[in-house]
Amino acid sequence: MEIVVKVELSPEFQRQLASLGGLRQEALSIGAEAVYSYLKDYHAQMDWKGPNWFPGPYSGQFASAVVQGWQKPAVSGSTAVIRNTFGLLGWKIRGGTITPKTARALAIPLIPAARGLLASEYPAARGQQLHREGSALFQIIGRKVEAVYALAKSVKQSPWPGAMPTDEEFKSVFVGAVLELERSPRAQAA
Repeated sequence: MEIVVKVELSPEFQRQLASLGGLRQEALSIGAEAVYSYLKDYHAQMDWKGPNWFPGPYSGQFASAVVQGWQKPAVSGSTAVIRNTFGLLGWKIRGGTITPKTARALAIPLIPAARGLLASEYPAARGQQLHREGSALFQIIGRKVEAVYALAKSVKQSPWPGAMPTDEEFKSVFVGAVLELERSPRAQAA
């Protein structure tokens, strides 16, 4: 799954520009490049830690992968396309239902030590045997019982608030870059 941001100069906008004396040829590229930089910066500052987050061996990799997933704009005619190739960003934007691929249930870590480990890997890695009761996998430590994983057939993930900037933010960044281009000394000399 890819996320695509499409910047397109509508025929109406192009007519308005023509009535103002036109727009430099590189304006679409400059505006699209500004949107691309904005997206990278926006996601570099994003805090993806929700209420169920706890640190694990892969902490921070999601945020880094989102930023690295943004590809430079591809400009063609009056359209620029900016893609993000990190497919999991789509889950944050749209939400959806997560189901197990090979197991009968999802094993959702409940303690930091279980984070990043499959339920089948946990006993060997931690030296503890897991027991199942209902929809939980737990361990016994002395006289204490500790839940390690919750088991679920599926999990519904809601869209993440602010996972993408608004259309107004995109428009503002694009127009700001184009206006800056038109104010540049080279534009005024033309």
